[in-house]
Amino acid sequence: MTLEQWAYIGEIVAAAAVVASLIYLAIQVRQSNALVRAQTRQIMMQMGQQELHKVVDDPKIWSLWTKEQMTDDEKARMHSFLMANLRQREYEWLEKEEGVIDPKMFEAYAGITAIVLGTERTRRWWAVHGHSHAFDPGFVSFVDELLEKSELTDYFESLGRW
Repeated sequence: MTLEQWAYIGEIVAAAAVVASLIYLAIQVRQSNALVRAQTRQIMMQMGQQELHKVVDDPKIWSLWTKEQMTDDEKARMHSFLMANLRQREYEWLEKEEGVIDPKMFEAYAGITAIVLGTERTRRWWAVHGHSHAFDPGFVSFVDELLEKSELTDYFESLGRW
């Protein structure tokens, strides 16, 4: 075999090695992306559970959606709950915008926003605090569009009926 033939074989082997490396990297990237999505879902689940634990620790908070008059302390508790809730929804929206979470999963979580902001009181709160530059402008637009399509809910009144 001539030196030129060995050079051709070397180029073929090198090309095969490059292709194998690219395939390996593609597999690694796919696995890494799957891991990031799984971690994001886990974070979303943990944040949701923390939210539920806030309600367990302070069960009277649900009554604040329907209570006629609130004390200053109750207003502060509800404001804090709403800020935490909407901050979580904003995180989920940002992750969806980045393509980290599946849009269908996001939609399932986004439905919570329509419930939490589904009373006249919470819609008034959103009109003031949601538009106070505390949230990403794209998220604010998303919530505004969601609320335009969503009717007020009797979810909180129904909690006492079952």
